[in-house]
Amino acid sequence: MSEHFFGAGVSASSYMHEWTSLQRGNPLPEPSQAASNWWHDLFEAKAKIGLPAAYPTQLSYQQLIDQRQSLREYAERPINLADLATFLEHASRPINPATKPLSLLAPLVLQSDDLALGGYAYNPNAHQLAVLRIADPQEPLQRYCFQREFLQASVIVLVLTSLPNAINQAGDRGYRQALLDAGAQLQRLYVAAQRVGMIGCATGSLIQGQLARWLGFDSYQTHCLIGFAVGYPHKEQTHD
Repeated sequence: MSEHFFGAGVSASSYMHEWTSLQRGNPLPEPSQAASNWWHDLFEAKAKIGLPAAYPTQLSYQQLIDQRQSLREYAERPINLADLATFLEHASRPINPATKPLSLLAPLVLQSDDLALGGYAYNPNAHQLAVLRIADPQEPLQRYCFQREFLQASVIVLVLTSLPNAINQAGDRGYRQALLDAGAQLQRLYVAAQRVGMIGCATGSLIQGQLARWLGFDSYQTHCLIGFAVGYPHKEQTHD
């Protein structure tokens, strides 16, 4: 589907980006594949892992903002389930609780003593992980991530969206709205990492379509927008 969207021979995201740039206000042509129930496909048919409740922090939100930092040198330390659960819960709190988000989080677990290495999708409503694939993500990341320092992180979180879902919610500018939503999501990821004593850095150095394919996605119903590498800091790393 992603290779021949609308018969154009280009990726779905590239087609939508160009169409909405040049044809603003005009309806999109009908795709040959209808929108599915995105949340159902991601969560209901998958094995699930319950997560422990998020633990509180002693820092105020203003303190977290003040201490927010972007670092890409990580300690060799596996992530524990309590930190991952708290990080994902805080990173997924919606800006507008009345609407479904245009993006969801898919952590690729690279180092953990509590979870099998692999790809997961986080369901913020149930506070659960859906198992997408149990296999070491290092192998595809060695091929499809061009900034090797991020491979030392404990987790690389992929920000996902559904292109037909975005269009259904926001019309012909839905793809661009999903990109804006992903930008806001990245800022929540930075603050959530700070909340649990971790560090992170956004990365666009991924071949999104290949990683989506590794997870079983078609880059249309479920599309990877960007990544966020998170892990623990070296002791000598301090905030300026």
